[in-house]
Amino acid sequence: MSARRGWAVLVAALAMVVPWALSVSSAFPATITAYHWTRTWLGFDYVLTGGLALTGWFARRADRRAMPFGVVTGTLLLIDAWFDVCTSPAGLEFGQAVVDSFFEVSGALLCFAIALRAAAPGAAAGGGASTTIETGTSVEDPAAPLRDR
Repeated sequence: MSARRGWAVLVAALAMVVPWALSVSSAFPATITAYHWTRTWLGFDYVLTGGLALTGWFARRADRRAMPFGVVTGTLLLIDAWFDVCTSPAGLEFGQAVVDSFFEVSGALLCFAIALRAAAPGAAAGGGASTTIETGTSVEDPAAPLRDR
């Protein structure tokens, strides 16, 4: 897909989503019972935990794969902060959600910084294209993405 066509698709999607969101917003009830609430949040937290672990693992190895994991994990942290604050009842729980969101947003910024560093030109390939051994020869790393070879 060309960049121009991709841009047109995004603009068309935006043109459809805005009126839909406005019309749906008036149809939502003031309160709702969420079934499987615990299972939903536990699953989300497990995915978030995996994202944090993989982002840290790839960042520690200076591997370019830290970039997509950092972006996804940072985004998940922002979503977590948003839903924690928006679904908390007034009072002490809301205050706790706001405090927690400070740490979640800070973690998201760290993940985005890791992603930016991994995506920077000249960033170490870590698991990258080749490894130089003592004899001065280069050996292909079979785990390296093909575009890095």
